[in-house]
Amino acid sequence: MHSKLQVDQAIETAPTEMTAALYILVHDLCSPLQSLIASNESLSMQTLDEEGRQAVARIRRATQSLSGQLNDLTALARILAGDTKSHDVSFEVGALLQEVAAVGHRDLRVVVPIAPIFVRADAALVLQVLDRLVRTVVEASQAHATLVAEAVPPHGKYLSFRLQCADRHVLPSKVVQRLSLVRAIAAALKGDLETVLDDPSGLLFILRVAVQTEDPDALATS
Repeated sequence: MHSKLQVDQAIETAPTEMTAALYILVHDLCSPLQSLIASNESLSMQTLDEEGRQAVARIRRATQSLSGQLNDLTALARILAGDTKSHDVSFEVGALLQEVAAVGHRDLRVVVPIAPIFVRADAALVLQVLDRLVRTVVEASQAHATLVAEAVPPHGKYLSFRLQCADRHVLPSKVVQRLSLVRAIAAALKGDLETVLDDPSGLLFILRVAVQTEDPDALATS
């Protein structure tokens, strides 16, 4: 979740009223959410009965969901502001996948590439679009899924992520609609989202984002 200082700075520099309004909404939701997180952490340190522990777990899942949605709003505000290219950084794809895994999505297995993949792109938006894709698909289907990244081919311009879901059922229309947010963020990253419904292993989602490949040896000496 973005800090209030970051959001305050974004409000001041927002190019349109719509963008500023989205940042203000994020700002106003940050404080109560942070209070909920802090209170829940305090409760989790207390001696609780089984019912109390279950309540703490439910609150934790709810705050994680709200944090993800706040990040969605921030991503949309940045897209509306056209503020993506200036945030490009060099990063290792496996480390980014580990951040997705650290969120603790149920039923998600993340496969980190054996060989490191170094690229340059808006890492925060890439992480956000992956998180949103996983939240939309895995939580809706309640099926096991695997997330992997494919190596960028020589002279390639796109980094591809494959989310393979064990569920072979057709996605409900409300889930398909929610994928529009994934597509919006992917488009801002000059990429796209492909849905493969007839894959023999189950539902397959291929997310592509534009990147610049990086030479790890050059990064090590810079």
